[in-house]
Amino acid sequence: MTPAPRILICGWAGAGNIGDELLTRSMIDLVTAAGGHAVVASRAPVATSELHHGVESVRWGPATAWTGRTCDGIIVGPGGIIQDSSSAWSLFGHLAGPLVRRWRGTPVTGVGLGAEVLRRRSSRWLLRRTLGDREPIVRDTDSAAAMLEAGVNATVAPDIAFTQPLRKVVKDSGGNRIVVAVGGSVAPGSLLPAARRIAGDDPPAIAAALDVVAERLDAGVAFVSVRGERDTALAEAVAPRMAASTEIVIPDIDETLDAIAGADLLISSRYHSSLVAVQNGVPTVVLSEQAKLRSLVAQIGDTERIRRIDDWEGLVALDRPPRLTPYEPEGLDLVRERVASFISQCARSA
Repeated sequence: MTPAPRILICGWAGAGNIGDELLTRSMIDLVTAAGGHAVVASRAPVATSELHHGVESVRWGPATAWTGRTCDGIIVGPGGIIQDSSSAWSLFGHLAGPLVRRWRGTPVTGVGLGAEVLRRRSSRWLLRRTLGDREPIVRDTDSAAAMLEAGVNATVAPDIAFTQPLRKVVKDSGGNRIVVAVGGSVAPGSLLPAARRIAGDDPPAIAAALDVVAERLDAGVAFVSVRGERDTALAEAVAPRMAASTEIVIPDIDETLDAIAGADLLISSRYHSSLVAVQNGVPTVVLSEQAKLRSLVAQIGDTERIRRIDDWEGLVALDRPPRLTPYEPEGLDLVRERVASFISQCARSA
């Protein structure tokens, strides 16, 4: 029996971000369903193997060039990795290994990518050499435009997290529940670590706004930590200031996703918490200026499902939202077909 082709997945696994772990899970599932053997590049390989049910995992970074010699193909992605605003080294860390393996003849593609306009000539060169003429799949038109500006044509399809099954959540009888997925964001920079460039909102203002909404909806408030400690830190600063009943959900991927899917309302500044809520029919309010969240709101194009407001004071006028039917975007078959086609190519060339 011919062994399954080994496919190295080069995304954001092991970085303490539940959204990225959801993407990693989605890509593992896509690769496995298409007959491939998933190998995940991770910042924390042991933790990644444990989290994703024993998946083979290796160290992320330029060293993936060495790991890639034992793989039959490489997928760059998923996640918003095509950017050079958070760090001068991030894009190099993601693409150096795949580029070396492409030069050595290993098939390389990109799937489930988010992209920003690249500021550095070296970044654009690196992207073209790695994914030029591969027509990677990106999650929105803004990402496709950013890729094109760097000289790479891309295909737009929905975020691969939409391929995950709906969450099977039994709503308890404890009353209405607002779930809050917010936290600080990283200000642009190059040299300082991201942890030293976190900017966030004012906890007393957030607490006051959430109390108004909780009273209007007769609801308790649960905080989830999608981006790890930065979200937990804000929740711990806000919750004690609130009159409404509150809880902080343990930052476990399935507990977090279940909390979001079982909510009556999600208030979010996080991309994948918003996606999971919309997919599962939870009305969502976004408080973020991030381009990817603006794009998600525009893609869905239904203010009953997801709307964006400018600031916390905008919550005061929020009406009681209805629970909605699940949402599935068009175009997911394109993602599945592209992954399956790539794995077939890798099997032939192995």
